[in-house]
Amino acid sequence: MSKLVSIIVPVFNGERFLPAFFDQILSQSYQNYEVIFVDDGSTDNTFRILKDNEKADKRYKVIHQQNTGVSAARNQGIRLASGEYMVFWDVDDGLSDLYLEKMIKKFEDTQAQLVISGYTERQVNQNLLFNYSSRSAGSDFNWLVQQIVTHRGIGSALWNKCFQTQVIKENKIRFDEQVSIGEDLLFLVQYMTVISAWVEIPDVLYTYNIGDQSTMQNYKHMTYFDRRWLSEWDAVNKSENLLRNPNNKYNFKNDVLILKKIRVSIKLLGRIRRFKYKCSEKQEMKTLLIQNWLKSVKSDSFTNRQKLKMLVLLCS
Repeated sequence: MSKLVSIIVPVFNGERFLPAFFDQILSQSYQNYEVIFVDDGSTDNTFRILKDNEKADKRYKVIHQQNTGVSAARNQGIRLASGEYMVFWDVDDGLSDLYLEKMIKKFEDTQAQLVISGYTERQVNQNLLFNYSSRSAGSDFNWLVQQIVTHRGIGSALWNKCFQTQVIKENKIRFDEQVSIGEDLLFLVQYMTVISAWVEIPDVLYTYNIGDQSTMQNYKHMTYFDRRWLSEWDAVNKSENLLRNPNNKYNFKNDVLILKKIRVSIKLLGRIRRFKYKCSEKQEMKTLLIQNWLKSVKSDSFTNRQKLKMLVLLCS
């Protein structure tokens, strides 16, 4: 008997995406799954559509919560999950019919506790932006962290990764509901500190559809500083503290997240400067850049534009 997979899907006002998403679920070649839909306070017909489908397929579980965010919704899904494996999908993205089959087969063929696939990024109604496909495996988690925090690498998103439910539940791994940006990275770091091996397969199994950015992320259209932006700084600091815990199964390098912290600092300090926002985090980030500006300038991990922006911020 094939092992059960729990698919956790948070939904907010997703009625226009749901018909196509249900078709993609039903098209999976691997059919032993449960889908836990968490309606995060939708104001359209999302909940009604979900309940109608729940009546038609016993593999669907639908719960409703007040609008408290994607992290709270995913945590609800984790509590209800009963599968041996767990994935996190979004209703507005695309899936290969072989997604579950390929991921579960790799678990069964290896001793890995985390399976990662290739993926595609696509601008909605436009051409392909980026296609990632690679193969790796092992227990060098410093290398894995670097790949996860690198854009157009493995990435910190959850949708191209498959987890063991037992690991999540036994170690009480949950999403930080106070973090609005960077919650996926923080979840992955928690998971990586308690496992021994991962495997990456080259199959491109997920398509991330990039639509209009949310107000929270698309700061160019904002007229004020959104305090939630600073949660990304909180997320990288919490991640760093977790990696430094001496009780981890793996001995992470103390500065494994330094380049990520520099990138976040450059981005947030730019917004703080633009909106003339005052906060204690400003000095923390500026101190980090002062201490690491030479390393940043010499690094090929930053574009010339980022380097110039960093120098301007340090002089302002």
